[in-house]
Order: sequence, then structure tokens, then C-alpha cells
Amino acid sequence: MTLKKLILLALAAVGIGVLVKNKSEQLKEGAAKVTSDPRVQSALATASEKAAPYAETIKEKTAPVAETVKEKAGPVAETVKEKVSSATAAAADKLHKDGDSLTPPDVPAQAETVAETDPVSAPEFTGGDPLTDPLPESVAPEPAEEKPAEG
Repeated sequence: MTLKKLILLALAAVGIGVLVKNKSEQLKEGAAKVTSDPRVQSALATASEKAAPYAETIKEKTAPVAETVKEKAGPVAETVKEKVSSATAAAADKLHKDGDSLTPPDVPAQAETVAETDPVSAPEFTGGDPLTDPLPESVAPEPAEEKPAEG
């Protein structure tokens, strides 16, 4: 880059900076002018006056409910917290036997037999999504016989 181009670029940057600063100052002045306008102040005062009784009424009506919720939720929340904590500890104890390694629970022999005879666990079941995939023909239910319409 030549020195002339560099000077021109610097002047352009300064000019853009001045324009942006002037615009932001104009926006601030416009906002201050609007907020100090007597019509806006009057509308704000009117809205505040009209809303104040409603706000007070809502506060009065919700205070007892809020207090009741606070009273009842505190002990329940504490009980839930304790039960979750104990359940988490029990689950951790069952899962973490022999240090940090995870060991599966002992599978009873009856469960193994069911797994071998269960059509879903059968070798022809290919997996996938059991809710959306069709059943294999070997495990699909027999179609129901249609009854003749009585007439």
C-alpha cells in the first residue's frame, strides 16, 4: 500500500467515526426529547394512576396464596430432596460394586429362560425401533377372523 492510500483510508475511517458519533448523539437527543415531552409524561402518569389500584388488588389477593405455597412447598421440597438423595445413593451402591467399575446385577435363571423364549429376544428379531418397525412374520400376531355382520 502506498502512503497516499493509507492516509486516505485513515481519513475515511475518521469520517465514518464522526458520522456514527453524530448519529448516536442525535438518537440520544431524540429519546430525551420524547421522554421529556409533557404529553408523554401525562400519558405515563395516567397509566400509572389507572394501574395502581389493580396492582394493589393483585398483591392483596396473591399474598395469602403465596404464603400458603411457601409454607407447604418447603417441607415437600425437603422431603423430595431427601428421597432423591437416598435413591441416588442406593442406585450408586448397586451400580458401583468393586470400586469404580460398573457391574451388572445378577440375572436370575428364570429371566434367562424368558429371554430365550420371548419372541422379541428371538434371533429373528433384528432390533430397530419396536414402536415403528413391523414385526417379523414369525412373531406377528394372527389376523383376527371377521365376523359376519348381523342384519
